Amino acid sequence: MHDSVEVAVVAGGLVVLALIAVDPRAFGALDGVHRQIEQWMDVHRCVEMTRWMYLVAKAHSVVPLSLGAWFLAFWLVWRGEWRWLVCLFAVMSVLLVGGALGAPAGPVWGATLAHGFVAILVFARSNRLAVRVPVACAALAFVLAAGASGIYFAGHLTDMLAASAFALALLVCCVGLVHAPGFERTLRRLWSRQD
Repeated sequence: MHDSVEVAVVAGGLVVLALIAVDPRAFGALDGVHRQIEQWMDVHRCVEMTRWMYLVAKAHSVVPLSLGAWFLAFWLVWRGEWRWLVCLFAVMSVLLVGGALGAPAGPVWGATLAHGFVAILVFARSNRLAVRVPVACAALAFVLAAGASGIYFAGHLTDMLAASAFALALLVCCVGLVHAPGFERTLRRLWSRQD
C-alpha cells in the first residue's frame, strides 16, 4: 500500500508538471523577454556565433548524449551501482523517446536530462559543498547554453522552458521511482514470477 502511494504521488507530480509545461498561456509574460533575447541575438549574429550555437546544439543531440551514457553505464557497472544503472537506463529511454522533439527544443530536453542526471548522481555521492556547487553551476550552464542555441535557431523561449520543465519532471520521476523503498521488492517479485 505504501509503495503504491509513493508511485501515485510521483505520477501525480509528473502530470501537474506536464500540464504546466504544455500550457503556453502560463508563460505569456515571457514574450517580452523572448523579444529582447531575440533582438540581442540578431544584433550579435555572426558566423562565429552561429558556429558555436550549432556546436552546442549538436553536442546535446541524441547520439553524443547516448555515447556519454554508455561511458557512464560502464562506470556504474564497474562500481556495482546497479540501482543507478537502472535509473540511467530509464533516463536514456526518456531521452530517446523525447529525441523526436528535434530542433530547437531537442537539445534543451537532452541537456536537462543528461546534465541533470549527472548532477543528481554527484549530489547523491558527495555531501561536500565544494563539489556540489560547481556541478550544479555547470549543469545549469549547459542547459542554458542549449536553450540559447534553441532560441538562436528560431525557437521560442516558452518552448525551451517547457522542454526543460518536462524533462526535469521526467528526470525526477525516474530517479524517484528507481530509488523508492519498494522498488527492489517489486523487481524481486517480477523476477520470481518469471521462473
